[in-house]
This record gives sequence, C-alpha cells and structure tokens, in this order.
Amino acid sequence: VELVDNLSKLSVEDEDEVALRSEASKSARLARSQLKFVGPSRLNMAARGALSNLRLVAQGKRQTPIPGFVQLRIRAIGLNFRDVLNVMGLYPGDPGPPGADCAGTVLELGDRVDTLRVAEDVFGESPGCLSTYNNGPAALLATKPPNWSFEEACAMPVIFVTVEEALGDL
Repeated sequence: VELVDNLSKLSVEDEDEVALRSEASKSARLARSQLKFVGPSRLNMAARGALSNLRLVAQGKRQTPIPGFVQLRIRAIGLNFRDVLNVMGLYPGDPGPPGADCAGTVLELGDRVDTLRVAEDVFGESPGCLSTYNNGPAALLATKPPNWSFEEACAMPVIFVTVEEALGDL
C-alpha cells in the first residue's frame, strides 16, 4: 500500500524506469563525458580491487603483431561478469588483462595469418582489448556480418562460445 501511495505522488510520465530510494525517485540519464579525446588510449588497471582503479591513459606505440596475430582498431568492446571479477580481484588464478570480447577492423596481419584480410571488420576474442589498438589471435576472430553493428558483434563472442560448449557435443 505504501509503495502504491508513493508511486501515485511521482511525476514520472516520461520515464521508462524509475528507482525509489528513501522516498526519492531516481531515473537514468546519459551525460556527455568530461574526458576529451587526445589520441589512442587504453583503460589501465594499476591494481586489482576496485573499479575506481581503472584509468584512461595514452596508448604507447603500436606493436607489430607476432605470427598468428593481427593488429586491430577496436571499435566496440563487450564487458561481462568475468571482467568485473577480474578488476575487483575476485577471479580465481591469474585472469590476465580485463577485456576480450570485441569488434574492430584489421589493420595489420602477422605472419601465418591467411584467414583474415587488412581492412576487414571482425569480431571475437582479443585479450586486453580495452584500448584503441590491440593485437589479437587471428584464430579467435571471425568476419563481422555486414548487417551487424560493431556493438552487436562485440556482444556475440561469449554467447557463441557458451552455445558451442553447451550444444557442440549433441
């Protein structure tokens, strides 16, 4: 009854979602970031333990990809629960750098890469992809379907692997 009384007092006609906190209503708002783009950057994790340890820093010189890897211009990343556990220091063992699910454009091929092409849009797994440029294993990347956005494509790797593992042996 109390909840119904509080809801009737709110003026939230234009809201899709509202949270009630201590009799105050709150709704989500997008705001432009105060950060200014200054060139290639990466999300640096100085230490595990808190999301506040993540800092945007300038990305150093791009590295030439080693054999079997490609250099990507990252266009979108997909974060999942594993990444949160990683940053918080709660993942068992050494999970490596946060971020793997991504979509981007191939800029350079390492030796022995014959499944991808320069300038091809791809999606897949590229560990440590929280940066403008990242080198990732060609074997874990696939051509992005043209009707998928980069944002849609970066959400697919973990889904694909989950389905493949769950249904692959049937």
